[in-house]
Amino acid sequence: MSNMPECTICYERDNDFRNITSNCSHQAVVCVKCVNEYIKNRSNEKQIFNIPCPTNGCNKLMERHDIKNFATKEVFEKYDELIFKIAIQRFPEFRWCKAPCGAGQIHIGKDKTPVVICESCGVESCYNHDVVWHTDQTCKEYDMKNKKSDFVTKNYISRETRGCPGCSIPIVKNGGCDHITCAKCGHQFCWLCLQTHPLHKPTCGKLRKWGRWVAKFSFLSCSRTTYLDS
Repeated sequence: MSNMPECTICYERDNDFRNITSNCSHQAVVCVKCVNEYIKNRSNEKQIFNIPCPTNGCNKLMERHDIKNFATKEVFEKYDELIFKIAIQRFPEFRWCKAPCGAGQIHIGKDKTPVVICESCGVESCYNHDVVWHTDQTCKEYDMKNKKSDFVTKNYISRETRGCPGCSIPIVKNGGCDHITCAKCGHQFCWLCLQTHPLHKPTCGKLRKWGRWVAKFSFLSCSRTTYLDS
């Protein structure tokens, strides 16, 4: 029987085994192939700076040279590129190009010269607003236009929409009966009083009192709903 340890992940014995970090004192029981796959799965923005040894019970962190010792060229290049991107984004003056060229740079001029010209593709973007450069507009004019647009949008939402009682998303009603079904969360409610279907509030315009509150009928296939006075 082979004296090679059995990998605790894939259960194979004939693979390559190495000490995972220089600080690990345990026997190597995870094969190189599985460690590489482990590094690949952990190479994302949330976990890339915290990749511990995959051996059960060992929490020693893998450093860059440990990663390089186990990862394939493709996996290590992806790891290295992500590490670099995260590190450089920590500089306040860094901006990504707004074109899909994948480049970015540190802008020395900051807000005094807000036009950022990509050194890779030449596309101009705005340092202050982090968007494609607003041609024929200064940053102040761009702000004023956006404030006006925001006001118009908020005014429209306030005037023409109602928030779904289930998820709060604004809903526009364009004809039809007052029985609403939210396309996002599926909550059903009355457009007039926002009460959960099939109930209505006593003050709802959908109802009238004939000794009790009775729902009106809709000619648009809205089902009868009732609210009984107590």
